[in-house]
Amino acid sequence: MHMHKTAIIIPARFNSSRFPGKSLEMIDEFNVIQSVYLRAKQVKQADIVIVATDDSRIEKTIIDIGGRALITNEKHINGTSRIAELAKLMSDYAYIVNLQGDEPFINPNDVDNLILRLKKSKSSILTLMKKCNIEENNNSNVVKIKTDKNGLAVLFSRVEVQIEKDKGVYKHIGIYGFRRDVLLELVKLPLHPMEISVRLEQLRWLENGYGIQVFETENESIGIDVPKDLIKARAYYKLQQQT
Repeated sequence: MHMHKTAIIIPARFNSSRFPGKSLEMIDEFNVIQSVYLRAKQVKQADIVIVATDDSRIEKTIIDIGGRALITNEKHINGTSRIAELAKLMSDYAYIVNLQGDEPFINPNDVDNLILRLKKSKSSILTLMKKCNIEENNNSNVVKIKTDKNGLAVLFSRVEVQIEKDKGVYKHIGIYGFRRDVLLELVKLPLHPMEISVRLEQLRWLENGYGIQVFETENESIGIDVPKDLIKARAYYKLQQQT
């Protein structure tokens, strides 16, 4: 029975390329990585939540709120490879959720739904998308996503996506659910040439024939990619407190 266990692993690197140290920037009384961790702890379908980091300051800030954090190799090229370092050791977990360390507004219900769907799905990789606005479509920090009629991802893009008639544009929300065995296969695949230039590792998975099932959420999530996102996040947090 225990083989149905699910771990949420949150990768958090100190020197993120576009915004070094963003994990430790304050949103309200908690910083970015603490906020992500506390949301993840509300997920009922998760058996464990761990932050995988390369920096003792991030480790300490999680331990300070009673959380679990582990130091991983600093040479990882992306978050998936970082979480896989821990997932390799967690053989009694069948499902691994990669919740990106810059998603402090992730909705715990969305994560619960993702895990429940992952357990039932034929797909071994699941992720989330949300309708986005014109400003987000023009913003290269926001990853756009296109799916086919079966809800499988066909495109991830940083450039503006053409809006088809009657269809909105969707942005990708920074979370993936994996079957653990598939996650360990993905990190062994050779790098995709586009992946390095646009920093989208999903292209490698698609190229190698792994289907990525996408489902839609209406819940807003503000990813912290660049310093001005922090201003937006603080304002959004205040707004949430008032409603």
